[in-house]
This record gives sequence, structure tokens and C-alpha cells, in this order.
Amino acid sequence: MTVYAEVQGNTLVQYPYTLGSLMAENPYTIFGSDPNIAEIFPETNIAIAKGYTLQPVTFAAQPTYDPATQLCVQNSSPTLINNVWTLEWTVSQMTPDQETAWQTQQKSNNKTQAQQLLSETDWSEIPSVTNTSNTPHLVNSADFVTYRNALRSIAVNPPVTAAWPTKPTEQWSS
Repeated sequence: MTVYAEVQGNTLVQYPYTLGSLMAENPYTIFGSDPNIAEIFPETNIAIAKGYTLQPVTFAAQPTYDPATQLCVQNSSPTLINNVWTLEWTVSQMTPDQETAWQTQQKSNNKTQAQQLLSETDWSEIPSVTNTSNTPHLVNSADFVTYRNALRSIAVNPPVTAAWPTKPTEQWSS
């Protein structure tokens, strides 16, 4: 779907310019069931009287940034770059409070993920699963104990950046 800007020469008048904008500016016009604003707009009184045009807006790719120390926000309106109306991004440094909030959120996310991964392997702690006198039984229960201990460390003392252990593949006796 194409997004448009209403412009006069090199000056932005309105962004985004939508079908709702067209209808609001032309309240006594019937546009049909599937109007193409790019075709209709040039024929409107405002476009003719004021010399406004409708220009497609290009979306710039999000730049690379460090989410631990920087904020990346898409601009609210496009700018004219090489004769193309482009919606860009602004990268700025976080304040110390924002960095602290980001780190707190990362720790919370890591704790939640560790708890989820622990719950997914709770079955490996059931005595009947690990009892070697039962057939079948989990042969590599020690691998699961090691895995769960690593997850428990993350859940109890969540770091900003977690080193996630690899979940073992269950092996059963025959």
C-alpha cells in the first residue's frame, strides 16, 4: 500500500495524506467503492487552487543501532531527499535512566524466559522418569539436571545478557 504526502513544491503540507483526508476536504463528493486517491487528488479544488500535489513516501530502512545504549525512532514526517519524500529514522543516545530501565526490562525478560524453559522440562524431574528400574526411563537425566541448574541460575539472578544453555535431547532406555 502506498502512503502519500500532500506537498506544495518542496514543502510538506500534510502527512500522511489518506482517503479520509481526501474525503474530509471534499465532503460533497462521492468517490465510489474503491477510490484511488492518487488519481482523484489532482482533480480536487484544493489541488488545483493551491498547487498541491500528492507524492508517494518511501520508508528508509531502520539503521543499525545499539539497543542497550541508543534509541531508534521513526520520524513523524518525511523529508525531501534527492527529490523523494522519505520517512527516516533518528538514532539518539539513551539517558542514564533510560539505560537503567532497558537493563531492568532485559533482566525481567531473561527471568521470564528462564522460568518458561524450566517449566518445559519439569517432566524430567519426575521420579518415575528417572528411575532406572523403570523401562523406559530417561538415560541422560544428568544432562537435564545440568541444563536446569543453568536455567535456574538465570531465573534466580537474571543478567542483562544471558548465556543460554543448550537443551539436551531426551534419550530413553529401551
